[in-house]
Amino acid sequence: MPYIGNNIRAADDYRLIDDISSSFNGSTTSFALQISGSTPVPFPKSPQQCLISVNGVIQEPDPTGSSGFNLVGTNIVFSSAPTNGHAFFGIVYATADYLNAGGTFPAGSTGSPSITFTTDQDTGLYRKGSGSIGFVSNSTEIANVDSNGITATEFIGGGANITGIAAGNIASGTIATARIPTLNQNTTGTAAIATTVTVADESSDSTCFPLFATAATGDLAPKSGSNLTFNSAQGILTATQFSGNGSTLTNLNASNIASGTIDSARVPTLNQDTTGTAAIATTITVADESSDTGCNVLFATSASGNLGAKTGSNLTFNSSTGLLTATGFSGNLTGTLQTAAQGNVTSLGTLTGLNVSGDATFTGDNYNVVWDKSSDRFEFADNAAATFGDGVDLTILHNGSHSVITNNTGTLFSLSDNVIFKNNANNETIATFVANSGIELYFNNVKKFESTVRGVEITGNATGPISSLSDGSTITVDFGTSCNFTVTLGGNRTFGDPDNTASSVGSSGSIFIVQDGTGSRTASFHADYKFPGGTAPTLSTAANAIDRLDYIVRGNNDVHCVVTLDVK
Repeated sequence: MPYIGNNIRAADDYRLIDDISSSFNGSTTSFALQISGSTPVPFPKSPQQCLISVNGVIQEPDPTGSSGFNLVGTNIVFSSAPTNGHAFFGIVYATADYLNAGGTFPAGSTGSPSITFTTDQDTGLYRKGSGSIGFVSNSTEIANVDSNGITATEFIGGGANITGIAAGNIASGTIATARIPTLNQNTTGTAAIATTVTVADESSDSTCFPLFATAATGDLAPKSGSNLTFNSAQGILTATQFSGNGSTLTNLNASNIASGTIDSARVPTLNQDTTGTAAIATTITVADESSDTGCNVLFATSASGNLGAKTGSNLTFNSSTGLLTATGFSGNLTGTLQTAAQGNVTSLGTLTGLNVSGDATFTGDNYNVVWDKSSDRFEFADNAAATFGDGVDLTILHNGSHSVITNNTGTLFSLSDNVIFKNNANNETIATFVANSGIELYFNNVKKFESTVRGVEITGNATGPISSLSDGSTITVDFGTSCNFTVTLGGNRTFGDPDNTASSVGSSGSIFIVQDGTGSRTASFHADYKFPGGTAPTLSTAANAIDRLDYIVRGNNDVHCVVTLDVK
């Protein structure tokens, strides 16, 4: 029946999603989105491009995943698991050759552009970098658009619609003389024409010098210089150089041409009738390019006489494509070499393999790396670094004085069940680290420290610094900074709440409490300091007397103390 509205959409504007209801079990929420048994290409960018019905109820497309459904990877993900036996129906809109509104595309490459047609995967557009878009045809970039304008390998056409080109931007090439307008006295511009020029009379002065003026207008003075003269009596024009097409020059003697090279276009065509000292073969027959595009270069068996063809077909030339093919080249190649990868051979492009039979030197601006074949090793010069990771995460180098390993991200792991550090002469052990055994530290090749199943064993004395505490009305001991402390009382003091007891459980040491020159200084202690009988001791009162408080941190806010008074 008739209806009002847009035409019914074509079948290619949407595709049916494969039925997934057989996998509904009341617990699974994620299902592969497939069309005709495979993941659609291109894949929908957002859930709004899909219509999903479960058991006859249209599901809300929700990119947050909190309700309805969302697209995650190549899967449909429901916020609630569909129940076994529920029906499924789904379609994807615009599945072929579409652009996702507000979406982004990967950078791409010439071989695989970001934006293509499904039937032409090597032709399209791709993002080369920030602010740069490339146009690709058959895996070859033909144009680029960036902030500088449009760059193309070639512009084709008469250029009738190209306007606004500034003459100052013509940086190379030569304008054909036919394109330059003829100048005459009536031509206007910034260059004015002198009103009067007086030259010497040829009848009285046979040698005439062209007069060059010092300015373009006004009272003109001659400009010095004598590089161009003309003898009117002899008809000789003398100059250091001539420039122009020479169309009116006649009676030139070719034997007087002493230097330079005549343009090949000015050399007459040679034929079998041309005579000279160079002998000419009687007959040379080559293939007609119009019928045989694969032409083989003919090598003769000798330089003169009746010439026979030298056998071999390792060098061919296709005139229609301009392709010269040979099994190898010997000698120096000059000029511009073109490959499929580079306009000039500034790099080797992509190699499937590289075999270097001798030494190889990689030269940078400042530092070199050499592959030394004789020693089978890479040799890095001072400050030439070996780097690992996408962001130079790990660097190994020798700076001329020291060897440096720098880790810029994460953790530096050394994975081994047995690690031994020795001196450069390999006759002294410095340290050993053995899995499930322990750590050993050495001094002058003698073991001083060893970790055991019971703890640690120390050979010799374990020493540490005695840190000075700041004197004040309240004295705070930070057990995280040292084990032994000393403080001289300048008045009656209070030992306040100690710091870092929780992180220092098990540590022990001494606090030396010294009377100043006056003496009779008293001290009280925070409740965290625990003394025998629960009572803090009374300090010695004599001037310069020393009391020693020995402690062990038993727990957070729990420091057990014993005081030895008047230590002599």
